Amino acid sequence: MKATIKGVIFDLDGTLIDSKEDLADATNRTLAEEGFPVWPVESYGLFLGRGIRNLVWNALPENGRDEATVERCREKILADYGKNYAVKTRLYEGIAPMLSELERQGVKLGLLSNKPDSITRKIMDGLFSACSFDCVLGAGTEFPLKPEPDAVYHICRTLGLKAQEVLLVGDSEVDMQTASNAGLRAVGVSWGFRTREELVSGGAWKIVDRAEEINEIVKEGQG
Repeated sequence: MKATIKGVIFDLDGTLIDSKEDLADATNRTLAEEGFPVWPVESYGLFLGRGIRNLVWNALPENGRDEATVERCREKILADYGKNYAVKTRLYEGIAPMLSELERQGVKLGLLSNKPDSITRKIMDGLFSACSFDCVLGAGTEFPLKPEPDAVYHICRTLGLKAQEVLLVGDSEVDMQTASNAGLRAVGVSWGFRTREELVSGGAWKIVDRAEEINEIVKEGQG
């Protein structure tokens, strides 16, 4: 059977934007201030994707993971990152024209991130001002974090679309699991923070190596 694709829900970090350095810098500044070892930027690709608290937990040494330290570091990182979220962050190659083409095709666009909602919206307003997303959701709303499907259900309702009419595009196993839990087809991007193997094991329906391939998938509308 073929199902027409009428909407796409995107992950943000590692999918549309390369934000790893800004997140790493904010976290490393906090770790240094707290007297903990810092991490190379490359390590943060494994720490990201499940929200700021999970990032803090992974970045802290085992002897620093008591509740008070985790919460204190989380607040410091959020305060730092809230001021420095767009210092080094950039769109991945081909993202802007890909989104423009989807809009031209009349495809509805959603954005779902485990990044705090307020910062998510600042980034969207700053880097994606030329693109109209129909629904944007970050962490801290009434919905639980990915891979729970609740936020996806809400976005689909907002877009006025059925699950089979929507793709979820992301760079991690969390995104693939989110799509599966919500009954959507998952498209993994190979340029993000995680490996191709993780996308496969997470249940990706398709994996793309270039942003324009997303346009091709939508045009084909294959079920």
